[in-house]
Amino acid sequence: MLAFGQLFITIPAIALAVLGLSYIAEVRYQGPPLGGFNFYQTFDKTRQAIANYRFPLLRMLGYNPEFEDVYIDIKQKHYRELEFASWQDLKDRAGTQKANLPFSPAGMRGETKVPAVIRLNGDAVRVKLRLKGDRPIHWRKPDRWSFRVEVKGDKTIFGMKSFSLQRPVVRNYIHEWLFHEILRRENLIGLRYQFVTLHVNGKSQGTYVVEEHFRKHLIENNSRREGPILTFAEEVPFNPSDVWTEMPVAPYEATKWQSKDPESIAYATALIEGFREGRVKFQDVFDVELWGRYFAICDLLEAFHGAIPKSVKFYYNPVTQRIEPIGFDSHFLDKQYPVLLAEIGDWRDEGGLWGWGAWFQTVFENDIENNYPIWEAYVRNLERLSRPEYLVELFAEIGDELERNLDFIYTEFPYADLKTGHPLTGLSPTFFFTPQVLSDRQAFIRARLRAEAGLFAYVEAKGAGHIDLNVSNRQKLPLEVVEVTLAGRTYRPANRVRLDGRLREQAPVSRIVRLYASDSGVQLTPASTKETKPQKVRDRVVYKVVGASETLSRRLFDWYAGAPAEPMTSGRFPRPDSHPFIEVHNPSGTIAVRSGEWTLSKDLFVPHGYRLTVAPGTTIDLTGGARIVVHGAVRMDGLPGAPIVIRSSDGSGQGLIVIKAGASSSLRHVKFDNLSLDTSSRWKLTSIVTFYESDVTIENAAFCRNNSEDALNIIRSQFVIRNSAFANVYSDAFDSDFSDGQVRHTRFVNVGNDAIDISGSNVTVSDVRIEHAGDKGLSVGEGARMEAARVDISGGYIGAAVKDQSALDATDLTIKNTSIGFALYQKKPEFGPSSANVWRTRMNGVVDPHWVEQGSTLIFDGAEIEANRTNVFEAISPPDAPLGNTAEIDQCSQKVAQSMH
Repeated sequence: MLAFGQLFITIPAIALAVLGLSYIAEVRYQGPPLGGFNFYQTFDKTRQAIANYRFPLLRMLGYNPEFEDVYIDIKQKHYRELEFASWQDLKDRAGTQKANLPFSPAGMRGETKVPAVIRLNGDAVRVKLRLKGDRPIHWRKPDRWSFRVEVKGDKTIFGMKSFSLQRPVVRNYIHEWLFHEILRRENLIGLRYQFVTLHVNGKSQGTYVVEEHFRKHLIENNSRREGPILTFAEEVPFNPSDVWTEMPVAPYEATKWQSKDPESIAYATALIEGFREGRVKFQDVFDVELWGRYFAICDLLEAFHGAIPKSVKFYYNPVTQRIEPIGFDSHFLDKQYPVLLAEIGDWRDEGGLWGWGAWFQTVFENDIENNYPIWEAYVRNLERLSRPEYLVELFAEIGDELERNLDFIYTEFPYADLKTGHPLTGLSPTFFFTPQVLSDRQAFIRARLRAEAGLFAYVEAKGAGHIDLNVSNRQKLPLEVVEVTLAGRTYRPANRVRLDGRLREQAPVSRIVRLYASDSGVQLTPASTKETKPQKVRDRVVYKVVGASETLSRRLFDWYAGAPAEPMTSGRFPRPDSHPFIEVHNPSGTIAVRSGEWTLSKDLFVPHGYRLTVAPGTTIDLTGGARIVVHGAVRMDGLPGAPIVIRSSDGSGQGLIVIKAGASSSLRHVKFDNLSLDTSSRWKLTSIVTFYESDVTIENAAFCRNNSEDALNIIRSQFVIRNSAFANVYSDAFDSDFSDGQVRHTRFVNVGNDAIDISGSNVTVSDVRIEHAGDKGLSVGEGARMEAARVDISGGYIGAAVKDQSALDATDLTIKNTSIGFALYQKKPEFGPSSANVWRTRMNGVVDPHWVEQGSTLIFDGAEIEANRTNVFEAISPPDAPLGNTAEIDQCSQKVAQSMH
């Protein structure tokens, strides 16, 4: 009966869509981008809404086992406070000029926070909540209120401390879920976003969605190290004059960060302000690859709203010192804009999208020579995401969950959010979803990247071995000239030729460029290798959109497109060729350190596109706080009789960091000695050797007398460590974050804290000796998995600690002279209990063999050890460990040599 009842609602709604009577005010507000009344498009979308309508009868009858029931209990007096705040805001809105706008500032509802209790799966959690949202659709009706929830105390809900509860319609139903699913699959930061049934004070409110808010749990759930989250703060929300250049940069949890790490907040803010003021390039502030990927996803999903200043949030990565995007409020608008996101600010109107287009015009500004890195990343990802197989693979992975969510949405009548459009763009009054919308968008993107009317080129002059071309770009996307074929001869430029795009109503600008014949003896740019639509003409120009892999061919005097990539430089680091002992080999992309003993008193920076090699027998003395920063692969391959030594005679050298190498690195017969980190530095690294998203093999290496939180930190990488040693380490020896790898035949001696510490990783440890670790021999945490075999642990506080929903499988362990053998517990509320399965373990001189917290599981030689502790983390109290045995410091090299046999 419910299904038939919905038909009576649907039919009148369809009629309204066709007539357009409900949208007259919206037409006035939006300013239609497509001239004229598009009756066919309106009718077609209405037809699609009917064709895709669902009648999930079981779900309509309340059978929804896959979806949680969330219960909110609010005392009556507090509920009245929320009612009053909502009523007052509606009253204020009706009495001001804001009545003509679809948005309202936060008002009283943003200030009225009340206590409540949320019940979920039998657990009651105390919270504070308020009404949220800038449009009345969030807070006009009490049975459709949107809430912002803050969890009190140490508990979390769905692993979150802060989140929103709102009707799916306010984010356009399944489209927002799909947005975050794709972000996470593309290694970007996506919010947890899930559908639930909400009950308020015993009354069902129907289908709601839980949307994560901006706290450290979001960052850690996306396998990143905690760092500040910033936003463009809306001083006067949705005032068209309040453009992004006038919006202050504000951090979330400002009080916490001002107390915990004011340097990071100050530096992250300075980065964004430096870019906004034009003092710093985009690529020196933002993670170019991730932002290019983010903008391309917004294009694929037509999620332009998720990229405007009020929506996108900024995560400062403390390891890379770059800003990464956090997707939010993509709000698919179904406008079918006939442009790419990079073009929309110049296309919609003078101010751009809703008057905020300066953001995109700045990111993709008309200066391709300085801004090619973001164009290159953006177009390369557009190319990849617009291939048909991308959607095939995506829906093969998420199809089942997608169908379940759509059925759940259709348990109620899913009317459209009318604020997102009007009949001129064909929006129907009912929500519907079809993958064809995305397939059509893919086809449009492919067509835009292969536009064939943008480049004008003709021969200006001819020489013995060259030609001069007069070229101009007549479209918005920047182009690159690849080569020219003229009279049977091929010509290419000696350096990349890039042409800025042409802004709307801007006169085209011509350039004279010289191209050399392939047999002229001049070193030329690489030849094109991947061509689409080859044309059988003798005289032609080959071009591409900057960043694209595919080239197009046109008759000469027609047009061209292109994008090159040059080695990245940064004003904060000296160039490698400023060091006399370094050789730069441009053809091979190698920066080589010659054999010898060298002092490095200022940072060595190796840019993208190059790898660093160090000759056997080389000693590099890092002084004055110098470090080696590499954005490519590292080859430090010493020999048994000629090792490579990275040391610091004054104890200030800050070691080696490798970031997004793009190829595997190797450290063989390398010793890192007497290095330390400057804890006051704005670059908040934890280790003197760091590999970030850079695979590495480490053999016969030594880490000695190093003063840092970690001697070696590998993050989001694949690794192998074997036949190596860590001795006299200040704190942790080896820390693996969100990585997979192996540690074999390696020795740890005199470690101030943990010998092997893994978080969110999958690591195999075998044939390892750990002697005198101040805290834990093996530490497995935050959803990590470790397989250990033949590990000998002697001395220290805890032999093996397994915490926070982690697992340890171990055989043939020996634990001697520790306070605790095994400790299994939960430390962080967003994780769960832990487990360990241990076989053939010998313990000698261990005070307490097992500390097992309630909920965690320890299987010891096939028998389960009964839980014997509560609140293990609070009870753990390792003694202050010495920072290395003074008598053994001078014997570090000897111990290392012994461990490498």
